[in-house]
Amino acid sequence: AAFAASGNLQDAAQRVFAVPAARRVFVTDEIGEQFLPSIGAPPPDDGPPGGTRLAPLFPETHSNWSRRPYFQRAIAAPGRVALMGPHFSLTEGRDCYTAAVATRARDRLP
Repeated sequence: AAFAASGNLQDAAQRVFAVPAARRVFVTDEIGEQFLPSIGAPPPDDGPPGGTRLAPLFPETHSNWSRRPYFQRAIAAPGRVALMGPHFSLTEGRDCYTAAVATRARDRLP
């Protein structure tokens, strides 16, 4: 909702990162294409930055998430959180969970 209201992903991500386990935030359009770079969580005080393991191999935009079950469930029920996992995160190098929600932004479901 914060991103839909402001269009500022960095600010919206900070709200998500209030949850200590949150590692990454990104948005897609209604067909699943990521149109802005992901925002990674700040590194923990006592450890290395997360999400850098394979980062050079992944594009920051134009990834398509439409085949992912969490995207499909979020689009099927706008406004409700779809939680999926565990599944292996290539960027984190470990199992993770994904929370996805479809919201209207500029009269579209991003």
